Amino acid sequence: MAAARYILISCGPTEIDGYAFCSGLEFLKGFRGTHLDLQGLIRSVTYLIRGAIFRSKYVSRKPGRVSLDICPLGELVDMYHTHEATNRHDKIYALLGMSSDNLSAAGLSPDYRVSWKELLQQLVKFLLSKQVSVKTWNDREMAIIDSKGYVLGQVSSVKSDQDNRQNVNINFKNTSQHLGHTKEYNLQASAKSVQKGDIVCLLQGASKPTIIRPYKDHFAIIMIAVTFPKTIRAESDSDRRPDLLRGFPLVWNWENASDGLQDQEEYKSLMEANRRVPGHSQKELEDYVKKATRLYSIALILEDLKEYKEAKKKLQEAIEGYKRALGKEHLRTLGLIDKLAVIYKKSRQWKEAEELLLQVIQTRKCVQGEEHSDTFCTLANLVSTYRDQGYLKGIEELEVITDLLKRKEHAAQITEKEVVKIAQLSKEVMTLLLDRRGGNVPITEEVVMAVAGNRGNGKEIITLLLDRRGGDVLITKEIVKAAARDTWRGEGIITLLLEATS
Repeated sequence: MAAARYILISCGPTEIDGYAFCSGLEFLKGFRGTHLDLQGLIRSVTYLIRGAIFRSKYVSRKPGRVSLDICPLGELVDMYHTHEATNRHDKIYALLGMSSDNLSAAGLSPDYRVSWKELLQQLVKFLLSKQVSVKTWNDREMAIIDSKGYVLGQVSSVKSDQDNRQNVNINFKNTSQHLGHTKEYNLQASAKSVQKGDIVCLLQGASKPTIIRPYKDHFAIIMIAVTFPKTIRAESDSDRRPDLLRGFPLVWNWENASDGLQDQEEYKSLMEANRRVPGHSQKELEDYVKKATRLYSIALILEDLKEYKEAKKKLQEAIEGYKRALGKEHLRTLGLIDKLAVIYKKSRQWKEAEELLLQVIQTRKCVQGEEHSDTFCTLANLVSTYRDQGYLKGIEELEVITDLLKRKEHAAQITEKEVVKIAQLSKEVMTLLLDRRGGNVPITEEVVMAVAGNRGNGKEIITLLLDRRGGDVLITKEIVKAAARDTWRGEGIITLLLEATS
């Protein structure tokens, strides 16, 4: 430590290599641990100092640039963007001499006549893609970015090694879009530490993945350009289907290295909608729609990661925003309720899913009509909810239930013929019918005969009818004959009927 302190305060000829100096800093861990705001600053500096002895001392001279070729500009920015500079431009220009990228065509050559707002936009488009939409300010070190991309995986664990690198385990999505295999990587130092639960994504047009963290109605960029082995790109290529393309509302903040920075009050004016109840102001309505759209984008990504609890919260907030701005019967509102029902279904919250889907079906019938494709899509979601619960086991059952659900709930009376058809199917479908129509379901001699003649499920269905509608189940000679034809289960059905009427 004496040597390290001497280097820091002396201008004499004594030298110490960077690796030894950084090793000496290990003794200051106690001090560093009490100053968490310094962690990102220290980590990014020592990362380069420690590795200096392994790099060439000669400057690389290539057409149009002179550089030490230490690492790509994205990595340098990830390490140093929270450091201070008298002139904001130098937070970018000071890194160019260490960058291994060819920046000649990127418009990033030092030019202090370019406004800070424009320079930060150029940097974002260079690191990500020219396709992204970027909003910046001359008096803020922050960018709001709208982009699209794909979720590659999620960070499952993190620990730092003695070289201040981040040892990260990432759970990647497999070809069936489930989180599957986990791989371990050593990531370069960065101003913001990666945390468990952070999301790895590949934005459209970007050459490198980005690590982001979800907040209330946006994602914070933790590392904008991560250098992974080439295999991560190859693995993600096969998954890039159009239906998996997601919207990413992003915030890249340079003003504070704290991991809690996204919760600061200053973000409310930039990212949150005006909280006043919308009246006549078109701006207020637009703010609600924008915020709801961001929340919906986040919910889709959380759904991809099977974080259904958080996805439901985001969707519920988005639905309320659309209801305020657009109305309960607006198609965008209905679409979000549809999606919320799907999340409930994936969470096996069947009752909640059914209630929402029935609500949407009735609204769509009034707004769009019974035969509209959107109405049928919602209907298909409801049918699949019943099927997932085991109510539907065959195509015939599916057709019967679909036909029933297409009707208005209380306007159409179910006929004896339809109940007879259902009686020939399964207990699950009959249960569903009784649950939904109750006393409106006719239990006639023809119906009971159909149940008695059901060789596969007759005993189960007759038990259900006796339990639910015992007073309406009558025994006739024709019913006994129908049951007797089933030499295997018929005797049990007759016994049940006789016991019920004795």
